[in-house]
Amino acid sequence: EQRTLLSAGPVDDYPNSADTAQLISLTPAESAHPGVANLAGNLEEALDHDVFEFVATVNGFVSVAVGADTESSLDSYVTISHRNPVSGALDDVTSDDDSGPDRDSLAQFEVQVGDSYVVDVSGYGDSIGQYRLDITTGPVLLDDYPDSPDTAQVIELSRTESDAPGAASLSGNV
Repeated sequence: EQRTLLSAGPVDDYPNSADTAQLISLTPAESAHPGVANLAGNLEEALDHDVFEFVATVNGFVSVAVGADTESSLDSYVTISHRNPVSGALDDVTSDDDSGPDRDSLAQFEVQVGDSYVVDVSGYGDSIGQYRLDITTGPVLLDDYPDSPDTAQVIELSRTESDAPGAASLSGNV
């Protein structure tokens, strides 16, 4: 009798859906570095997704960085969703392809303490490889100027002899 062993393919390190997302514990609010998590993962095959979920431990601004390991050719892509506390439905928050260094992803968004957020890590196209996931929380960044032409701040140009005519100077943070 001849038998053939069928390969099941590579073993997946993390779940592929929000329904079975790997829970990540962020450092508690009273710790020296609150709201932080770091872990390593691997997108073993094309179209693989590694899905994580975390509960915000502080109010603030979160950065989710997905960086390819040194020997990895991964071009990461990250999608962030907020889990509705009543229905459990996912609401899109943001996504990113290449805002980090090289082809790494960097998503930034505001969180509320106690709310759940789902992080979906994938490769752009059929990109695969090992990565590191870094989640950090900081204070809420206040926007100093509007983001829309409809609500734009008026800037007046100089009309005096002491200033260059038609010049304006304004400082702000991006």
